[in-house]
Amino acid sequence: VDDVFKRLPSVDWDAVHRLADSFARADQLPKFELFATLFLDRLHGLVRAQISDMAGPDQSGGLSAPQLARLAETWETAACALAGVEALNLDRRTFVIETVSATAQSLKR
Repeated sequence: VDDVFKRLPSVDWDAVHRLADSFARADQLPKFELFATLFLDRLHGLVRAQISDMAGPDQSGGLSAPQLARLAETWETAACALAGVEALNLDRRTFVIETVSATAQSLKR
C-alpha cells in the first residue's frame, strides 16, 4: 500500500498488475482483504488530512477543492465496490486495478 501511495499520481502498472494477480487465488482472500482495508484507510486518511489542512489558519491544503471532491468520491466508490467484491465474490484483480487507477486520476491536477 505504501509503495502505491508514495508514487501517486504516477503508477507503476506492472507492479499494480502483479499485486492484483497475487490476490486472484481463493487462498489469498485474507491478504486481499488486508490490502483493501489498508488502501481504503489510507485514502480516507488522506481525505481527512486535506480537509483539516484546508480548515486550518492558513487554509492551504495540498489539493484543490475539485481534487479533494474527486478523491472523496473515489473513496466512497471504492468502499462500495469492495462490499460488492466481498458479497458477490467478484474479481479482486479488477477492484485493485480500478481503485488504484481512480485514485491516481483523482490526484492529477
